[in-house]
Amino acid sequence: MNKRNTRLLKIAFLCLFCSAGMYSPAAVRAEDASPVRLSPRQAEQLALGNTLGVWTAMKKLEQADTIYRWRYLRLLPELEVKGALTSNQIDATVWQSSLDGSASFILQAEDLLYPKETSISRSMAETSLSREMADFRAEIYTSYYELVLLQKEIILFERQVQSAADRLEAARFDFDNGRISEYEYLSARLSYEEAVPELKEKQIDYESAVQQFRLLIGLEDGRPLILTGDLPDNISFPDTREKIISDLSDAPLIRQQTEQVREKGNDLKKLPLRFLPDLSLILSRSYSTVIPDGTSSDSDRTSYSIGLTFNFNDLLPGSQYRSAREAARLDLEEARRLLEDTLAEKEVSLQEIWSRFEKSGTDIEAAGFKKELADRFYTIALSEYENGRQDILELEEADLKRGEAQLSLLSAIYQQLSLVIELERLTGKQLIAW
Repeated sequence: MNKRNTRLLKIAFLCLFCSAGMYSPAAVRAEDASPVRLSPRQAEQLALGNTLGVWTAMKKLEQADTIYRWRYLRLLPELEVKGALTSNQIDATVWQSSLDGSASFILQAEDLLYPKETSISRSMAETSLSREMADFRAEIYTSYYELVLLQKEIILFERQVQSAADRLEAARFDFDNGRISEYEYLSARLSYEEAVPELKEKQIDYESAVQQFRLLIGLEDGRPLILTGDLPDNISFPDTREKIISDLSDAPLIRQQTEQVREKGNDLKKLPLRFLPDLSLILSRSYSTVIPDGTSSDSDRTSYSIGLTFNFNDLLPGSQYRSAREAARLDLEEARRLLEDTLAEKEVSLQEIWSRFEKSGTDIEAAGFKKELADRFYTIALSEYENGRQDILELEEADLKRGEAQLSLLSAIYQQLSLVIELERLTGKQLIAW
């Protein structure tokens, strides 16, 4: 038994060394930096300032807010002021100086719709930010729970490697004492040799996912990461299926396309304003002085003018106005149809996702029941093996089924969570408490 225990310790040390090798750089850095503990909500807040798309959408909304705040100033007439001072010598004894100034007020008819145009632009900026936030949030939560799933799978694979190592040592001892055949011993060795690469592959996947998640949330490489969230056992919504579907019109993409319809409609309304004349009011004043032979003669003159500018070319067939009107009508109809198609498509998608979510609850129950059976089957197989009523092959088969059942349960839970994340991205609302 001492020899057997020594071999078990060597194999366990080898497995531990292989596992630690994958994390050695991070482990060294962990000694010098305090760990960062993150829940899903904390990861979202940390990554918020590190996402270019969200930052750009926020800045565009700020710009749209500023333009909207001062929108009525556009209704003021355009003021243009000019002035000129000239002086020239007419002949050897005569000098002439003049000072001219003018002010122009111009009012364009299309400025009447400018306040509504800025309101639409502001609403579009808001919906664009909402859509960007929904996509960003879905990416954060998907990456977060993918890491949680990988952590659980690594723990499971480590346990399988240890179990395979224990069975290999027991098989070697039984084979040396003539209790089992060489085939059974080689089978135990093959199971161990297959389990180690699977663990390493899962560790590589985890390291890659960790690095991607660090870049996503803007976390320094040297700081250890501890995820405090866990895969939920059961998910339920406070709202009913009908309530969520009825609120689909508030989804970021639907709201964005609704604002695009409003924008195209406003563009169409602006075109007839081209027939209204532009009003201009010009006030000018001039002052001049003539100095002949040391004497002066002054003159002062003021003038006013009112003008109306009208474009007659827009009345002609094939004019630019008529082409622009047809193009605007086409754009508006296209935007309306796109909104209708998107709304119908998203409603179908939501129905499908919801149906899959309801099915996922059944899948989790079935996977949990299968895991309970597999655990019970392994316990019985281990007892039968220790009492000599089963061989090592039957024990390995029971352990393999137990591992598969555990992986199936984890996968079913993660799939249900992924559906919830997609529902939140689609509706733009937080449906469960994270």
